[in-house]
Amino acid sequence: LTNNDKMLTSYLIGVLIQIFITSTVVSVGLLIIGVDNALIIGILAGFMNVIPYIGPLFGLAIGIFVAVTTNLGLDADISILSLSLRVLLVFGIAQLVDNFFTQPVILSKSVNAHPLEIFLVISASATLAGIGGMIVAIPLYTAIKIIASEFLIEYKFIQSLTKEKQTS
Repeated sequence: LTNNDKMLTSYLIGVLIQIFITSTVVSVGLLIIGVDNALIIGILAGFMNVIPYIGPLFGLAIGIFVAVTTNLGLDADISILSLSLRVLLVFGIAQLVDNFFTQPVILSKSVNAHPLEIFLVISASATLAGIGGMIVAIPLYTAIKIIASEFLIEYKFIQSLTKEKQTS
């Protein structure tokens, strides 16, 4: 594999690790609080989490909907509200793990970028293109780095962005 193939493969592996970690945290959390179908909800949450900002909200909505509808026998006022709050807490913990560990450590290493670079790329993409921009931000940034490393490597700035990739 070329360095560029390795970078793309590394990115995809990073995304799969992110999906696995989020799915695991949500599934285990929901199992602990006694939610039926915890594994299915966790897997859906993991895949939805790949979509920046809005994905976790969709995952949460699906999680609460499935948890509540599979427990309709509960007291409508207290128990369903309590269950919804516990599901919300599990998803909140999963987001903390994702935001403070998975994204900055795993994803930034997988694309050979500093966590601040990842944050700036996603923020700039959100400003320029909204949610769609956030979704394609990191893959597009990776592609731009690959193209720059192939065609513009004689420039110092490009060398500084791709130096870790070239020393490996």
